[in-house]
Amino acid sequence: MSDFDRFASPIFTSLPWLSDIAFLSPDRMAASPPGSGRLVVLANALRIHAFYPESKVPTSRTPLVTLHTLLYPKPGTSEDDTLSPLRSGKKAKLRSPYIREISTLLTGYKAMDAVASRVLGYDKPSSFESVPKQKSLPFPPLLWHIGDLRAHRERIVSRLVSFIDGDKEEHETLRSLDDPRLEGPEVITAKLVLSTAEKGPRMDAWRIVMNMETAALHLNLLLRGFLVFPSTLNPEDPSVRTMFSSRLMSLSEIKAFLASSPRFPSLTGLLHGALFIDPIYVVTTRNLAAESVCLEEMILTCKALGSERPEELQCLNNKIFEIIYRIAQGELRGIQVAKELVAVLTNEKIISAMSGSLRSWYDPEEGFDLFKATPLTLYGKFAVLHAPVSSAEKRPPPRSTHPRCRKKQRCTTIPDDEVLTSALRSPSPSLPPTANSPKLQLCLEGPSQQLMDVSTNVSELAEFVANTALKPVEEPVNSLELVSHSLPNYSAFEPHQVFSAVGEEDRWVPSFPLKAQAEFFEGLKVSVEESYVHVLSGHLSPLHLAMPSRSIISIVSALDVPDIASNIKYRGFPNPTKCIVITNHECPSISFTFEGLSAVAPLDSLIVIQDQSIPMLNSDCERWSRSGTLRDLLQNSSFPQIEQIPLSTLRIPDIASSSGPSPFPIVRAIWAKTNIGAYAVQPHYPSGQTRWFLASTPSACHPWHVGHGGLGTYLDVLDGAQWLVVAYDPRNVAIGSMGSALDPIRNPWDPSVRHLKMEAILLIRGTRMIIPPGVMYAAVTVQPTLCSGGHYYIWETMDRTLYARIHALLQGNSSPNPGCVVVSEILGRFMVYLHAELLRADTDLDVREDLPSFNSKEDILVLCSFFCMIELANLLSFDTYRPSSSPNTLGPSDVENHIRYDSNAVSEPARRQFSCGRGFLSQVLDILPSRIPIIRGDIKSTVYEPMLAWTLLQIRLGFDAMYPAPGIQDVIDNPIFGQPIIRDVFRQQLSWILEANGSVKKAYDQFALTCLTPSTLRWDDWKVSQPVDPPVTENHPRFSDSHYFESGMRTGDRLYFSSLKSRHV
Repeated sequence: MSDFDRFASPIFTSLPWLSDIAFLSPDRMAASPPGSGRLVVLANALRIHAFYPESKVPTSRTPLVTLHTLLYPKPGTSEDDTLSPLRSGKKAKLRSPYIREISTLLTGYKAMDAVASRVLGYDKPSSFESVPKQKSLPFPPLLWHIGDLRAHRERIVSRLVSFIDGDKEEHETLRSLDDPRLEGPEVITAKLVLSTAEKGPRMDAWRIVMNMETAALHLNLLLRGFLVFPSTLNPEDPSVRTMFSSRLMSLSEIKAFLASSPRFPSLTGLLHGALFIDPIYVVTTRNLAAESVCLEEMILTCKALGSERPEELQCLNNKIFEIIYRIAQGELRGIQVAKELVAVLTNEKIISAMSGSLRSWYDPEEGFDLFKATPLTLYGKFAVLHAPVSSAEKRPPPRSTHPRCRKKQRCTTIPDDEVLTSALRSPSPSLPPTANSPKLQLCLEGPSQQLMDVSTNVSELAEFVANTALKPVEEPVNSLELVSHSLPNYSAFEPHQVFSAVGEEDRWVPSFPLKAQAEFFEGLKVSVEESYVHVLSGHLSPLHLAMPSRSIISIVSALDVPDIASNIKYRGFPNPTKCIVITNHECPSISFTFEGLSAVAPLDSLIVIQDQSIPMLNSDCERWSRSGTLRDLLQNSSFPQIEQIPLSTLRIPDIASSSGPSPFPIVRAIWAKTNIGAYAVQPHYPSGQTRWFLASTPSACHPWHVGHGGLGTYLDVLDGAQWLVVAYDPRNVAIGSMGSALDPIRNPWDPSVRHLKMEAILLIRGTRMIIPPGVMYAAVTVQPTLCSGGHYYIWETMDRTLYARIHALLQGNSSPNPGCVVVSEILGRFMVYLHAELLRADTDLDVREDLPSFNSKEDILVLCSFFCMIELANLLSFDTYRPSSSPNTLGPSDVENHIRYDSNAVSEPARRQFSCGRGFLSQVLDILPSRIPIIRGDIKSTVYEPMLAWTLLQIRLGFDAMYPAPGIQDVIDNPIFGQPIIRDVFRQQLSWILEANGSVKKAYDQFALTCLTPSTLRWDDWKVSQPVDPPVTENHPRFSDSHYFESGMRTGDRLYFSSLKSRHV
């Protein structure tokens, strides 16, 4: 074969690989023709992660399992086809040589499955004993498969290594593959799931979904083997045409590749291998990677469902193949897999074919004893287990009358459903049957029930996944019964064990003076204990039971990424939709002691503190506020625990500047550079609203709240420990779902956050947590704690800021921290700064960290989300809906002015700032196409206007859903939007935005025809253009502030300023 760089070939790089398993380079593969006996062994090609002591290397008599064995089954339907008898419904004798070949093939598949186990994180039975057993969740005997799989894997690897050349370098290469730092694609170990998840349909449904994902990984590994090993694609194969575009296949490089290599079997053969021969096997309740199949189970399953099935059943095969291929391509995952299975398995034609089909069971006779190794465990009700009859009682079975069946089948009395269910769900023992344990044989049920029951059971389980299994528990949490809320210093709980981000253990006894805090904490603790793993040997960070890819918390170490400690660069950093916890973070040395605090702040200056022993009225924690000093907190923490009361404060004089630099200096830098102009309302940077310093004593609670105004939040623990709980919707964490905005207004002290998922983490000294905009969280102080922190805006999270501001608007001011006076001015200054930099031809957009990124579709969509906030400044401001006087004292003329002249609480400087921002935006939209290569044409009409129209429609639909028109519900319990006049103001603001731009209104009307209910704020229906070379940049004129002010005014602004002018006259 010619020297061809397969790894750089587009035919190899065009596939989205699911794993980081790397093949050895072609020049290190001992590839030879099939007859030479010196083929590449599977251990060398798939890099099975294990340790191979030289003393354990077996002799050369071990059967050879090679890459060729798996990837080159002989094609055709003759006796030479290794897999043909397994995919056929015909009865046949399998004698010893054939059985050895099939056994070798199965051993190879199990070796490949061991690779999948490693990649998916299933191969860690060593920590099996160290995982604490959950109450009511004991380990079933079924778990013997995991330990057996590990031992089997080690045996396979040892045997395969014996056939590698005795070169020391090769041995060292294989030894290095057992790297404990290797992680899978963020999937937890099967052992942990089995030890903590509930039994029953939830567990079975989870296994079905994981089977599909495991099979997709198998396919991924097999495809890699095909593309690396000397082989090629058959361009006539329909599955190949599906995988690779015709343009790719027509490249001269690919044609040369095709001409230099022999053809390989079709993709269908690969899929059979990925699923251990038959796709029906994947929709069972056993996990493929965790509980590898045995030979007899595989043969019997495939013979029962063989290839001589009706066309509709072959269609079922192809549909499941298609789902698995789409998973391998990265198109489907988790809940999406379950939904696709439901759609396939509830198809009427497939169900009808299943109810009328009948297969013959394979009779081994003298060729092979199917029951030699273990009792059979089949899945579903397409087969029935029976105790065998003695040889003296054997009689010829009756001949089937079904027209498709020409063979005999065994037939005995069919047990009732209860016996059958018990037999099918019994776990497989780890030892072969004994004389006292009768072996089991198989008999088909009647043709009317055979495969119909398979479809029914599997579709029910898949539907369970779609509706329930992958969602958090929705039932409200039951709090402990407390004695009395009037008892002071009430301590209701046993010592609670929590863990920090660096693995340090601590025990504490929470003590709450009020029942509300006690119930809140207990509810949180109960809710998170199933998604928080307390102990796992060998790890130094808290593990969440959810897969890391589905967890909202991402833990990194400042030691691993040094520049994180001082300045976080979100570009290229972990997903900005996650809460990032940074361990080993350098922070100022300030201790919660008289000596520590007196060095940085006056201890006797009066400040506002929260005294959480003061009874609340209607869950209003504002009643806790009173005057106090830092000395009060210090003295309180020195009392015996029974005498302590929870105290906290967010405002400490003269300490914010000494608590370390902000990790996001961009906000302050942009503020300083945009401090002159009509858009600048207040000259001084609002440190009081963007920075804070927290001091709190044990058991101080902060209920559910979000960063106000769509601001992100960061928190540095300087001393002590804070137990922080994050609540989010795992289904909609990154798509701006309207669900959280339309939820009923929740009590911030209600721990049962309905459909939301909760995750907890203990933050101790030296940890920093960064919380993206719009994330809801609560905190409980474990030890006397000092924290510094603040709020931030960055370009990379402007889409989440938009979603958070819209959610806050629709919730009115009932949501904690709903608004911030300075929010609009910060965003306005971001607009001014971006405008000024884009006007200059010498601005390099690729290297500026203080400017947004313009390199991908996602970057452009995030930027346009920011533009939407500039356009919607009036609509999103709470002051727009507040009249200049109380709504209850408005006379007829006041109401008329509020609606007709937009006379509201938005100040004149703020309104000028809003208009200037829109003026700057209009010029930026004209400049951007000449500065951004990935945009061809007008960004305004291509991206921005459709996004603005979609966002406006979703706001209107959400508003109508929460605040119906008068007559349906006249007054809603909401201080702002509960008044009919305010609903009219909202619709008026909406109409003024639409009338200012005809293209936006046209898109809005088109969207409204197809979107009748609020769904998501995320709009991304934009096809990226092919990259083009940008034109030569040039300087653009900078007009006067009055020009931008005039161009940005809307109808309401003109009415307001004209009425203001007439009043002055």
